[in-house]
Amino acid sequence: MGESEVFVIGAGIVGLLTALELTDRGVDVVVFEAATVASGASGGLGERGIRANGRHPLELPLMARAYARWADLGYRRTGQLHVTEREADMPALAEQARRQRQAGIASELLDVAGVHELEPEISAAVVGAVWCPQDGTADHTTTCHRVAGELRRRGVSIREHQPVRRMPAARRVIVTANGGAAALVGVETFEVFPQALVVDGPAVARHLIGHHHRRVILKTLAGGQTMLTGGWLGHAGTVIDDHVRANFEEAVALYPGLGDAEITAAAADRAEAVSADLLPIIDHDDRVAVATGWSGHGFALAPAVAELLAAWVTTGRWSPLLEPFRASRLRG
Repeated sequence: MGESEVFVIGAGIVGLLTALELTDRGVDVVVFEAATVASGASGGLGERGIRANGRHPLELPLMARAYARWADLGYRRTGQLHVTEREADMPALAEQARRQRQAGIASELLDVAGVHELEPEISAAVVGAVWCPQDGTADHTTTCHRVAGELRRRGVSIREHQPVRRMPAARRVIVTANGGAAALVGVETFEVFPQALVVDGPAVARHLIGHHHRRVILKTLAGGQTMLTGGWLGHAGTVIDDHVRANFEEAVALYPGLGDAEITAAAADRAEAVSADLLPIIDHDDRVAVATGWSGHGFALAPAVAELLAAWVTTGRWSPLLEPFRASRLRG
């Protein structure tokens, strides 16, 4: 483990893509993982949304940058509708669409007719939406293993089952271990266990669906099942029955055609690191960079973050796009 090497700690999507970006730049890199590839928040049940629609404004420039790389990685570009059932929300959605366009993300405000043309099975109560055609989904576990396979073909060592308990003496260290970053670099995050459901029934949603005021997100998976998320949590790695039921009820209210569907899988087994303001923590000192605290919405940003972290290693310059995510914002 010589001084010339760069160590990446964490074999989730951010760590793996950072390692790949570094090898593209001719940098020798070693990846350490406490368990196995995609064993943390970057893996698990179903698929992950690749979305700009409805994001925090500070994240939009990163997402605009990430789309092109996601095209190479093989996401399914379904488009996303961020819908509402309240007329009073329409000005806020108009502003959301404007802000996303300003960041370079194709976005259009749809009226009730536009929504129902794209989503004929959706509830008649829906009155409008922001349409983001570049959004989509990706199988997160498969994506991570594909990137890990490419790294191994390039001769990169991915050292699984090797937890790092103290900072190694490498020229540069990139800490992307989501839950494990706090102990290594001293950032403040806490863990939650997001709930994900898969239901068998009619494939009602044609696009990725988010909601402005209901706690539900719908994805039609590649196999035709429907995946439900939306911020519901489990406890200590297991689902909470009331939360499973509530998530399903929200989905049926939005898509009545799911009323007779059967929940075939329910999981809350993947810990997610969360920051106090629900934004990622991406920071560095002279030698160590950290990217953690994704708060459940970091997967889509990973290609852009990885590219910028690799650029910091090779040039010493920290991108202005990452500056808003410094840990110091949480100490003021």
